[in-house]
Amino acid sequence: MRKIFVALSLVPLLSSCTLFASNIAVDPPGVATTDFRTCLDKHQFFDGLGDAGSPLRSQLAGPFVPDKRGRLKTNDAEFVIEATRIIYRGVLPALSYSGGLGDVESPYKARPGDWKLNRFLDCYIGEVGPATNLEQPNSPAAFGVEDQDAEGRLLRGHILLVLLTKYGVQLLVSHPSGKQVKQAELLLGHVIDAEKSLRSVSAVMSPDIVDAANAAATADGLTEPFKLSKVDPSGPPAAAPAPAAIAGPPAAAAPAPAKLAAKDAKYVTYVALSGKQQITLHWYNAVTRVLRVFQVGVDDEQIDIQQTLDRASNLLEAFSNAFKGFVPILKDALSGLVTVQKTQIYGDAFLRDARETLAVHRSGVHYTGTGTDTEITYEVAKTRAGWKLWDDQLNESCAVLATVAQKDKAAGICAGAQSAVAK
Repeated sequence: MRKIFVALSLVPLLSSCTLFASNIAVDPPGVATTDFRTCLDKHQFFDGLGDAGSPLRSQLAGPFVPDKRGRLKTNDAEFVIEATRIIYRGVLPALSYSGGLGDVESPYKARPGDWKLNRFLDCYIGEVGPATNLEQPNSPAAFGVEDQDAEGRLLRGHILLVLLTKYGVQLLVSHPSGKQVKQAELLLGHVIDAEKSLRSVSAVMSPDIVDAANAAATADGLTEPFKLSKVDPSGPPAAAPAPAAIAGPPAAAAPAPAKLAAKDAKYVTYVALSGKQQITLHWYNAVTRVLRVFQVGVDDEQIDIQQTLDRASNLLEAFSNAFKGFVPILKDALSGLVTVQKTQIYGDAFLRDARETLAVHRSGVHYTGTGTDTEITYEVAKTRAGWKLWDDQLNESCAVLATVAQKDKAAGICAGAQSAVAK
């Protein structure tokens, strides 16, 4: 009985070796807990949603007012519960009724700052879109514009997928088991699905969709949703040619210039069509992409939990068989500890690299107009280079998954051939 009691008392220590028990999922590596939660507070993550009894809020007269002091000091369990509930209820920007029967505009509009998943990722990974004014977090101009940066959000989703995949691989290879092959196969399939869902809607990484969308719009007599150019369209207009000195016979009409293909464009502009033209089920597809990326996180957690259960079982057996049985389980525990340390160290480095990637992307994004009439132009080379840097990391992890899953090398290409748009 004493052996069993001692074994069970060690289970929490060994389970703390795993990824999710180490709080990496809620506290970004290399970032102080207080700083992370302060960032969420400034980005309005906690605003606009919640119940009066929430442990992270206090109800005052009027709307809910965040209890900043309580939020910064609340324990991790309460924080995870609150953050999860907020993200669940605010995956998409909250809609509010904006007018009465005489309102000729759409009756619903998104409230600034209410895209809770974006606000969380702003702090965990890095911001997309133009710099926001965090000193005036309630200003309508502070949030909303950056959420129109579709390519930035896709790039950030790609980076998040790489991080989730790397964490899952580290967990998987640190504790070999009879379930390893099946777990690797499942994780690999979900990573490929998630990567395809992100890449296939990026005008930068899948130029074929741009040509197809423009062709379909032209055929229907609609506005082309993308402008393509080899010269920055947001720059000054070209000077008009000088008139001819002597008028001569009318020149023959010049042949129409060849239509620029998206793969040859250096700049691609998302035309502002909101409320004027619908090309696809935009929001449905956005939710689908979110769920596919998060499925990889679910896979990571399931691997983590299963390993914790396996260690608990092995501990009981180890103490029953004395020294011979204890040595391998101790080695297994130390291996898990090393895995977490590697994840912490490299996780810190990767998050810093992620912020640098997004900063480079932002430097190549140009906005014209305001509000829903904003047109966004991307410097293709900058954004594409960011994707490719993280492609290498994703394929490196997927190659390991393919090996563990006993598949050929081609099955381990998550960014590239397998994730290309289906013809």
